[in-house]
Amino acid sequence: MQIDRLKEMIEESENVVALTGSPLLEECGYPYVRYADAIYDIESKYGYSPDELFSLSMYKYRPELFFRYYREEVLHEKLAPSATFYALAEMERRGKVKMIVTRSIHGLCTIAGCRNVIELRGSVLRNTCPHCGREYPMEYILKSTKVPVCQDCFTTVRPGIVLAGEMLDNRLVTQAADAISQADMVLVLGTNLKSDLTEQLIKYYRRKKLVLIKKEEHYMDRYADYCINDYPKNILPLLV
Repeated sequence: MQIDRLKEMIEESENVVALTGSPLLEECGYPYVRYADAIYDIESKYGYSPDELFSLSMYKYRPELFFRYYREEVLHEKLAPSATFYALAEMERRGKVKMIVTRSIHGLCTIAGCRNVIELRGSVLRNTCPHCGREYPMEYILKSTKVPVCQDCFTTVRPGIVLAGEMLDNRLVTQAADAISQADMVLVLGTNLKSDLTEQLIKYYRRKKLVLIKKEEHYMDRYADYCINDYPKNILPLLV
C-alpha cells in the first residue's frame, strides 16, 4: 500500500524535486568516509583526517599527498549508479522529476542519464586547468602517477569540486532554493532532514508532499509528510 500511495502522489504532481544524499554512495558499493571506522583508517594511512586531506590548503601546498588521497580514496573508476539513479532518470524523462539537487561529487545522476542536476559541490567528472581552461576527464587524474598537470601549460589540474575551506557557489544554492520553492513534491533520498543538504534547502518548501526514502530511522522523520525506511534502490524502481 505504501508504494501504491506513493505512485498516486507522484502522478498527482507536476513538479517533483529530488534531493539525493551522499549516503546513496553505499548503494553503489562505495564506502561513505564520514563513518567513524573509515575516518580512522584514513587517518592511520595518510596521517591526516579526510577533511584535512580534501582541503584547498592541501591541494595548494601538498599536492602530491592531496592527489594520492584523491585517486586512492575519492575517485572510483568502476563506480556505477544504483537503481535509484536510473529510476530518477526515467522519472525525469516522463516529465515528473524537474530537478535533482545533490551534494555528492561523483556524478552518478549524470552517468545514469539525468539532465537537470544541480551539483552543489561540483563533480569529479569535470577537471580544469585553472590557467588556460583546458578540460580533463576523471580518467586523466586516475591515470596520473604524480600531480596531474595541464598538457598545454603544465599548471596543476584543478578538480571541479568544492574543497574543504571553500564556499558553495551562491548562484547554485539560489537555483536549488528556487527549485524547492516551486516544487509541489519533494523526494529526499538516502538522507535525513538534519543533513547539510536538506536542512539548508527544505525550509523553502511550503507544501504537503515531503517524502523521505532512506534506510535508517531518524528523530526528524516525523516532520515529513510520508516516510519509507528502506534503501531507495528498493523503492524508486517500483514507482516508474
